[in-house]
Amino acid sequence: MAIVRFHPSITGHDTELTTDLAAEVSLHFRIPLTFVAYFHCPDGTHGELRDFHCKQAAHLASVRAVRDLVAEHVVAVRDEHADKLQAVIAAGREVAAARVLQHVLRARADRAAADSAEQQALASLGALGITEERAALVSEQLREVSRLPFAL
Repeated sequence: MAIVRFHPSITGHDTELTTDLAAEVSLHFRIPLTFVAYFHCPDGTHGELRDFHCKQAAHLASVRAVRDLVAEHVVAVRDEHADKLQAVIAAGREVAAARVLQHVLRARADRAAADSAEQQALASLGALGITEERAALVSEQLREVSRLPFAL
């Protein structure tokens, strides 16, 4: 008897996350085996089988004997429960959205800090009585002088 557990699988990184469906199949055939299947779900449906592998070594006779049967079984279970799995995919999308939101909030905080630093720097220029244009000109002149060869 095989036990199939479905859960959302969030792939990608930072702001480019996608939600897929993963299944873990546990069974005992001579030895305990665990297979993992990943279904790519770009449009939120149950998707196509993208990856299927065993957590144990692929060269084991037990793995080779049941691998194809288990792959067929997990696809059949997924198809049989497609309606119920929509909730799993939706939950994964919500978790992915929460993660992306954290990046949005961090970017907003970084932008606010940068805006504040810019305002403080501009205020310092004003307090020195130097315009931004004049400071840029002096900065360029200093860069040119620093490129000159040093002579004793």
